[in-house]
Amino acid sequence: MKYIFLDESGDIGFGSSEYFVVTAVCTDNPKPLYNCIKRTRQKIKKEYKKYSELKFSESDKNVRTKILKCIGNKNVAITYFILEKDDVNYNELQKRDYIKDFSFTVLIIETINKVIGNSPVTIIIDKYLPKKSIEEFNSVLNDFNDNFNSKVKFTVQHVDSRENRGVQIADFVVGAIHMKYRDNNSSFYELISSRIMIN
Repeated sequence: MKYIFLDESGDIGFGSSEYFVVTAVCTDNPKPLYNCIKRTRQKIKKEYKKYSELKFSESDKNVRTKILKCIGNKNVAITYFILEKDDVNYNELQKRDYIKDFSFTVLIIETINKVIGNSPVTIIIDKYLPKKSIEEFNSVLNDFNDNFNSKVKFTVQHVDSRENRGVQIADFVVGAIHMKYRDNNSSFYELISSRIMIN
């Protein structure tokens, strides 16, 4: 069994970010990744302990570095899909939910085909959709998988990031990648660059 944890960074539409990024973190064994969060929480300042989860956007340089170094030393594969909004026309940007779902779907299928192989996989996504839309998303993903003639068996879980350390890991990874493009700052990206398989 393999695992894919997914999260996003940036906005779709006319917010301040020029980019929308979706990232997948793939592993055979999620426990070492969970420990990156657990052990960092045990070491950091008291002010962070009041938060239910660690997030890249709310963490200082020390916390970001600890977690990303830890990820970079684990047996993981990182993939990502980046949308530069200047390349998308005005009418398409109105279809925000569609673009977000499409971005996740494309990345998942690419990751399955190029990284996962034929192993069964559990796909875990930071929950952003209501129940009805989750069912539609899962159906579209299955259709895409069938169209690509993939024989991979997978299950999809839409979870609250506060309850899943793997999604929290994906949050740090996507934050580092987004910073590279948005701010032209690769300092955190370099900590995980050896684990990036496709983009």
